[in-house]
Amino acid sequence: MIKILCCGNQYASDDGVGHHIYQILSNIKLPEGIHLYYPGLAGLNLLDYFESNAIIIIVDAIRLGNPLGTIVRFTKENFPSLWQTGISLHSLGIIEAIKIGEILFPEKMPAQIVFFCIEGKQFEEYSTNLSTEVQEAIPSFIEQIMKEILTR
Repeated sequence: MIKILCCGNQYASDDGVGHHIYQILSNIKLPEGIHLYYPGLAGLNLLDYFESNAIIIIVDAIRLGNPLGTIVRFTKENFPSLWQTGISLHSLGIIEAIKIGEILFPEKMPAQIVFFCIEGKQFEEYSTNLSTEVQEAIPSFIEQIMKEILTR
């Protein structure tokens, strides 16, 4: 089973790319065994979607300093620097939720978590519109996500 979790704030410009991807994928007939969700800002409720027998694909915007619209695929194993920071209960994001899940519910943690992220520009602006660079990268973003699920 594969669960695609499209995360982000649909009202914060590029941070809403997960919502845009969710809307597009929900209009595509996905293969059997592929489940699509929009957990929004996620946080600890992200753990509700985890199952030990599932592969989780997390779709979100990111800020790594890459050119805008750059699509990045990574796992915990090939991008360990994201896991080297501590856990802050004041700003629980996806990484913090996963770390807490690994501590509190190790038996529930998925076999693999794959991130598909796109380099965003605007995260604080109140808008449902994506920046031009992110909007233009969406077809490629969808293509890469589909390739991932179809090769499983």
